[in-house]
Amino acid sequence: MVCNQTKNTMTFRKILFFLSLLVGGVSACQDSEYVDPGTKQDEAVTLFMNVQVPSTTLPGQTRDALPLERVVANIAVLVLEKSGDDYLYRYQVQGQSISSGAENIYYFNARLLATDSPLKLLVLANAAGDVSDLPVHATETDVKAALIRDYPEVPTGMEGILPMSAELLFPSGITIHQEASLKLTRSVARVDVYNGVPGDFELLSVQIFRAHEKISILPEESGAEVVTMPTIPGGSVAKIHTEAVLWVNEGNIPIYLPESAAVTDKDRQVLEATCVVIGGIYKGDTSPSYYRMDFVPEGRPELFGQVLRNHKYVFTIQKVVGCGWETPGDASRNTSSNMQAEIKEWNEYSIHMSFDGVNHLAVSARELMLDAIAGDKKFLEVDTSLDTYNVYWLDDAGSEHSGTLHPGGAAIIDDEGLFQLTINDDGTRVTFTTLQENTTGKRRTRTIRIRADRLSLTCEIHQGLISRSNRQVLIYGSLLEIGRFGNAIFPGEVAPDRPGAMVRKLRHTSNFGPDTPFRFEGFEFGGMAVYEIPPSAHQRV
Repeated sequence: MVCNQTKNTMTFRKILFFLSLLVGGVSACQDSEYVDPGTKQDEAVTLFMNVQVPSTTLPGQTRDALPLERVVANIAVLVLEKSGDDYLYRYQVQGQSISSGAENIYYFNARLLATDSPLKLLVLANAAGDVSDLPVHATETDVKAALIRDYPEVPTGMEGILPMSAELLFPSGITIHQEASLKLTRSVARVDVYNGVPGDFELLSVQIFRAHEKISILPEESGAEVVTMPTIPGGSVAKIHTEAVLWVNEGNIPIYLPESAAVTDKDRQVLEATCVVIGGIYKGDTSPSYYRMDFVPEGRPELFGQVLRNHKYVFTIQKVVGCGWETPGDASRNTSSNMQAEIKEWNEYSIHMSFDGVNHLAVSARELMLDAIAGDKKFLEVDTSLDTYNVYWLDDAGSEHSGTLHPGGAAIIDDEGLFQLTINDDGTRVTFTTLQENTTGKRRTRTIRIRADRLSLTCEIHQGLISRSNRQVLIYGSLLEIGRFGNAIFPGEVAPDRPGAMVRKLRHTSNFGPDTPFRFEGFEFGGMAVYEIPPSAHQRV
């Protein structure tokens, strides 16, 4: 039994694309750089994708990402196919028809060879020049190890558009045109410095010491939006000292840098860890001096010197009590005793925020789309500077109802019993689970409000629908073999008119129709009947 599904609607963008295929006769995989010779080139499908570029704005600070941080100039899609316990590289294609939308969203399409083998797509943005000469059948580990870039020793460390990446899995392969969405992860980190004591200290420059000389385009962690460990290219040495970035009218020029590993040996930390050195004039002095600041997340001394991609490290000068070291090099080799600075390690997933001047509340998305099936789960990441928060279901009028949930509390369900909502104990993740299959023919939507003291955000939760249009059911059998629902037929068994019963089952409007469930479950075909199929079953079903 085979089910074929096609979409009953297409966006205007898709229609234009298909028209271009008909008019121009585009080859199925003309952008492919490596394709197995035995693969049929005309067996291709189109993947329509939208990708989101993460934000870099910290709550309460108006300096957003520089324009070049948000640019997607080119897309390369590396196609890896499952082989045993690993994924092997097969070929690559370039993203076509790249266009930008609202809220840092880009759209593109890619033509892939149809296959029912499990696939992993490595999507690279702004890295088309880094993916040449990849050997066919290289392992995923080898592919990631090969995609590296030199880190330039210039004032900002890296200038221009930034390399980004994402991963996309197709466990059952891809055999029909599909849509997909994903979020890009920048391959570098960003450092910002803010002067919190302008009356006591004039900030003049910022530079990085002991940055790694190479950047890994892809993280070793597979499928991670928020990485937890750095990826250091083999042979890379932390020896780059960037030039000083000058401050002009107190305008912040961010510095981008590769990932660095933590230095856990306390005797080696000062001389080996990647660090920030700032220059400025302490009140009463006539010449600048220099101070060191270290990457040490609050409460995590074991991560001294660790720098992670797609993180924005914000150093805020809180107190200066004396002059610093005479040169930047001296400051980089010594601890800073005359300055106190707060470091805020801002994970890029928090892109939707509410801020009251002191505290912030942030979530990873304002909309979540769950599948039509029951039991589907989606997650919402939450970050707040307050101790706790509550979540409420909202009715159509926007009033809070259907219970209140706080981190670690019991689950709550909306008033129609469609969604269940839970929060983990530390409050960092809200989980939504569908409780019913959506057979209504229209999208289901519910709204929640997350409230932390005076701050609040609303989010919409959607459940998609099952599309039945253009589905086909093909029944395959023979004159000497037929199956029945829920059991098998063995030779010698006395059987009624099972083929006719199957036809009636398939034709019955209570089982198949525009307003009925579409299910195929519990079939068991086996054995062989020794009787002929009655003429009544020789029908097209």
